[in-house]
This record gives sequence, C-alpha cells and structure tokens, in this order.
Amino acid sequence: MCALSLALALAVLAQERPYFVDVAAAVSAPAIVAGTTARQVAWLDARDGTVRGRLDVEGAVWAVAIDPAGTLAAVLLRSGQVVLWPLAEGGKAESIHALAAPQDPKDAAGGYRFGAFCEFAPDGERLLVASAKRGIVLLSRGGERIGAITGNQGSWFGPTVAWAPDGGRFAYPSEQSIHVVDARSGEAARFAGDGEEVGAVARIEVPYEAYGLAFSPDGARLASGHRDGRIRIFDLANGAELAHFEHVDPFFGPPPRELVEDPFDITVYVGELAYSPDGARLAYTTGTGVYLGIFDLASGARVGLGPFCGGRMGEPAELRWAPDGGRVWYAFVSGVMDVHWLQLGAKPDYGMLPERGTAPVFGAAGRGFTCLSSGKLRAFDGVSLSAAWELEASSLNRPTTAAHEGR
Repeated sequence: MCALSLALALAVLAQERPYFVDVAAAVSAPAIVAGTTARQVAWLDARDGTVRGRLDVEGAVWAVAIDPAGTLAAVLLRSGQVVLWPLAEGGKAESIHALAAPQDPKDAAGGYRFGAFCEFAPDGERLLVASAKRGIVLLSRGGERIGAITGNQGSWFGPTVAWAPDGGRFAYPSEQSIHVVDARSGEAARFAGDGEEVGAVARIEVPYEAYGLAFSPDGARLASGHRDGRIRIFDLANGAELAHFEHVDPFFGPPPRELVEDPFDITVYVGELAYSPDGARLAYTTGTGVYLGIFDLASGARVGLGPFCGGRMGEPAELRWAPDGGRVWYAFVSGVMDVHWLQLGAKPDYGMLPERGTAPVFGAAGRGFTCLSSGKLRAFDGVSLSAAWELEASSLNRPTTAAHEGR
C-alpha cells in the first residue's frame, strides 16, 4: 500500500463525523437507501435527496440493498444480522439472524464494506447475503431461510456471487469449481440444454480459482475470471466452455507462470466482471484493481483498457456499466481512491469524478449515486455527470424511526 493510500485510509477512519458506507438504488422507482457509520440507514427520494425515512440499527452497517420496485430494503450488519425494512410510512423493520457471528470481535466494528455481499434478486423475490469467511445465505423477501452454503470461495477481500438476470439462479465458486444454484429451492441447478449433460448438476470444473462471475443479460452464458489472468465463457445449457480471453499487462505481458501458481500472489488474477447491457462486451478488473479492460465478445478483441489506477494490497475494485452502456465505472470498495470511468465509441474517452468515492450505482432515469470519502452522498446525471444533489451523513438526525426488532 502506498503512503498516500494509507494516509487517506487512516484519515477517513479517524473522522469523528459519520460517512456513508454503502448505497443501493431501485431500478424501477425513484428510491435509494444508504447506510452510515453512525448505525443509521436512510430511505431517500432519488430525485431530490429528500429523506423519506430513517432507521436506527443495532450494529455496524456492512452493506445495504433495495428491491427493484423500491418497496423493501435490506441491511446487512457486521454482526451477521440482516434487517428487513418495508419502505412505507410506518413500515416496521425486523432483524433476522443470517450469517454466523464474526470470530474476531474487531470484525464487528464499523468501517469499509470489505467482504460483504447483500443483493436482492432481479425479480425482487429473494435476497442473497454472503461473506468470504461466513458463507452464503439465501432468504425469501419475507425473511424465511431458503438455503445456506459454506465453503464458498472468493477474493481475499470478499465473496464472489452472481445473480442470473431473471432471479431464478445464482452462481458461486469453491476452489476449482463453479456452482449454479436454483434460487427458488436453494438446491443445485441442473443443465437443461441439448447434449450429454442434460439433467446433470450444474457444476463446472475450472483449472484455477474463480474470483469473478457474471451472467450474460439473456442468462444463457456465465463468465468467470481466474487467477491465471483468463476469463472463461461457459454455455449454461451444458457447461461447455465457449471461449476464453486473457488479460495481458501492457507493460509486462502475460502473467508469469510462477505467479499464477503462487497461491499467495494477488497481482495477476481477474477480479470483477460485468456484461454490457446489450451483452456484446465484457468488462473486467484485475485482482488488485490496477486495470479495467473491455473485450468485444464477437471478435475476441480487447477494445478498451483503462489507465493504471493504483492498487491497495489486493483490495477489489467494483465495476459497473452505466444503464445506456456508454461508460464503465470502477473504483475501490473503500471509497478512499478516485472514481474512474472509461467510455467507448467513435471517440473513446476516460475520466474521473472530481472527488474520491465508491463506484456509482444507477437507478431510475439513469441517475448515479456514490458515497464520497468526504462523508457525503452524491447524486449525479449519468450522461452529463453534473451533480444533482448531495447529502452529508452528519445531517441525518437520529432516531426518527424506531429501532428494529429481532427474531
């Protein structure tokens, strides 16, 4: 870790004033939820930042989620509890025991959103919460446990989990396998296409651990990123490998074999993956967040490579496409480094937001939302990048909503 990164991280941790840890946006309603280090969660109108509700939670906020319709929020606490909060006037929040409690009490303290996954299915009917160390839990939107998985594997800093576009399946890796699960039952999914694998459990064997997963927009293919610097594309009808692409460092070339074989090396693997909205391109980050790359899936050519953006001891870089597919955004999970974007087209372009923060999430009408290292939540236009509104985490008065009840 460079001295500047360390100084910035320590400066943020030392702040007495609260800052936003995570934000999630509904895709079909103007609603967002955001959690702070002051153990508060705010329900906001995405159009103007009006606070529609506040929730005081009994533990450090780790990650937040909101269903596509903007009617239900989920808050994953570092204690392993999940708080479900109906987003309606008088909505009563309820706490559910989900993940195992942390073995180290320090892991229950507040801070950056390392190691957590909390996301509703695209149909809004189920919720996945996960930790690299504490497993994966599948819940109904009512809080009933559908299934639990242990032995899941991800990067050093977090779990690797991906939802299928219809919400009917999800995928996760373990050692040298990729598993596809039926989200309605919590049981292993099965291949359903033509070929010898019809009816077989949807488990794909791979030569190296997978640190990134992404379903194609039509749900027919699964992309996986591996520690050997390769991205592999699989047919989900039968598990066959359709293609592979390799990240080649512009300065050092392909990853040396001795680094690929070193289980403690974190510099060569492919991290996050994301298909473009039209499914024609696949974006990826390297394991330390050093590079963003984009492959054209029809030609196999790498059509974009973002400039070197630094690395923080293996911290993952989050990766998101703008809804119109015009830009790809990436930034470190901690939010203490620059927020980068890469734009393809007749005139490729590259830039950064004016302040450090998290990779933006996008909601209705293409508006983006990012948690800034200054302690603010910023909304901006996804095309012009002009700021729409900002909210200081310290401006949230506590409490106006009763603390949640557990079960």
